[in-house]
Amino acid sequence: MLWLLVLACLQAGGQLLAHKSAVLCVHGCRASPPRQTLQLAVAATPSIGLALGFLLSVTAATLLAALCGAPVTWTYYTALFLVITPFGVVLARHAQHLDGARAVGWARRTRAVAEPWWSVGGFAAAEDDPVAAGRLVHEALAYADRHQLGTVAAARTHALARVYRRRGFLPDPSHPPALIRQPRCRNTSPVS
Repeated sequence: MLWLLVLACLQAGGQLLAHKSAVLCVHGCRASPPRQTLQLAVAATPSIGLALGFLLSVTAATLLAALCGAPVTWTYYTALFLVITPFGVVLARHAQHLDGARAVGWARRTRAVAEPWWSVGGFAAAEDDPVAAGRLVHEALAYADRHQLGTVAAARTHALARVYRRRGFLPDPSHPPALIRQPRCRNTSPVS
């Protein structure tokens, strides 16, 4: 459910590229003020709903336990633990990728002073549809080449790092584990 919320926010902000079953998140392009407002509204509405649902579920569990004669304090903390635990698990799973995300952000910001740069990530595709995945990557890199955009990414696995290298990404010595792909001149063809 949290991933769908993230995708909705990225779509509202114009930061989501998709082709059939393949999806790619792109950061670095400034969204227009109306799009930023839409993105904020998309993020705030479900977040407020989740917060209210969280509060109501903990309160209901505590009241139910109190009516049954259970100690209110322990019931409250147990309900709180049961509701918060799934969020903690999701956050812990994503925390292992923070170094890569931080390196990508720094690599993009240090280069974006002179020319526009994208950071790309969150690539997902159906395993039974490799054509859509390849087509999305090809089109995204072709667009970056046409508009002379540099791209920054971080690979979560060694296999993905090899794929990035085949597409022209090289390790950034200043911001490991970030991988960079320099902007292409208009007259050069994209790497296949």
